[in-house]
Amino acid sequence: GIVSLGDAVGKDNNTYAGIDRSTATYWRPYVNDNGGTNRSLTEALLNDVYNTLADVRGAYVTEVWCGTTAYEALKTLILNGKVAYPETKIANGGTTQVFWNGIPFLRIPNLDVNAMYWLDMESDEGIVLYRQHDTDFIVREENTSSYDNRWTIAGHYQLVTHNPFRQGALLDVQ
Repeated sequence: GIVSLGDAVGKDNNTYAGIDRSTATYWRPYVNDNGGTNRSLTEALLNDVYNTLADVRGAYVTEVWCGTTAYEALKTLILNGKVAYPETKIANGGTTQVFWNGIPFLRIPNLDVNAMYWLDMESDEGIVLYRQHDTDFIVREENTSSYDNRWTIAGHYQLVTHNPFRQGALLDVQ
């Protein structure tokens, strides 16, 4: 079956893809967590995850997927001048797009709100989202009580992690 991003990248002591990570250290992602207790996001935490992935593990971080609370915490740090190498851009619709150290941070709906997943989406050792079938889309009309009908289009994708060792997670941040 399809494994969630949290299982693939947000845990370092589970069995993933049939490999027990408690003994196979080459298959463990880097996870910086606080035992389930939320803590304030700091530049030191950002540097820890980035430096461990880039310098120690040889990873190429291309983007960071964030839950809502984690994303807002980073945006607040950047807009208040509390981190080095910040960048913000105004995207379509007037929303603020956040970068740190040249890496885009993306707010992802329905992701653990206190999580940041540091991903390599470009190299052969990264994460890939494969569409399972050319016709594997669902179009569904949702009747509402208003004058507008809403349509939902859903694609079915499979998350493939080529090398979890080069992925990371910063968890329990607010």
